[in-house]
Amino acid sequence: MSGKENEYFNDKVGFIELVKCPISQSYCAGHLKKINKSVQLSRGNWISKDYPKAIEELKEAFDQTLKINPSECARCTVVFRLSIIRSMENLYEDLRQMSSGFFRAKRHQSSLKLASEVLQEMRERSQSR
Repeated sequence: MSGKENEYFNDKVGFIELVKCPISQSYCAGHLKKINKSVQLSRGNWISKDYPKAIEELKEAFDQTLKINPSECARCTVVFRLSIIRSMENLYEDLRQMSSGFFRAKRHQSSLKLASEVLQEMRERSQSR
């Protein structure tokens, strides 16, 4: 694994960590725990090549960000969503590369389609907020 992949797949570090919070993390601590857990499960599924489950876990993490409501949390939730979308883009790109070219694997086509649909949905829902 490259340095970037090692960093991404390091389960000892939370995917998202708050450094400075205007409301002392009191509201989003539970949400953040669920988001990090879903991303961690997605990482494990990605490593074990269970792409549909990895996609579903990232979708679940994204959906959890939509449950964070206080206006004080608006900037943080944007960062959370963008981070999750970036992860989905990376997963999509991996699937796209495995599904194209001379040595393409057709077995990833359904996961690629699912990743594309979920990524588009995330982008649309993120912009509507």
